[in-house]
Amino acid sequence: LYINDNITSPLKLNDVASQFHISGRHLSRKFVSELGVSYSEFVQNERVQRAAALLKTTDLSIKDIAKQTGFKTVHYFTRVFHSVMGSPPGIFRLLYIDSKTTEYTEH
Repeated sequence: LYINDNITSPLKLNDVASQFHISGRHLSRKFVSELGVSYSEFVQNERVQRAAALLKTTDLSIKDIAKQTGFKTVHYFTRVFHSVMGSPPGIFRLLYIDSKTTEYTEH
């Protein structure tokens, strides 16, 4: 919940760990043991999932979405989004819109 509530922030491991009064090393181990992914992978995936939701539900620009999901630059956002989702954010949005508007009509 803390990560989702602060997704626009840098979310550095040690800063987040200090919020829970534990070491960064301990938090890192907990992520791997409980979720099976590293802390950074978890944060990255949360950012990408939030971005995907914004791409589907808003008309915000790619730049604004990158900013709202905590990515430092649009270029980095696009690269990460593409690697996780399989297509760049602009194409992802177009594919989603096309899939929602494509319907079968009988002539």
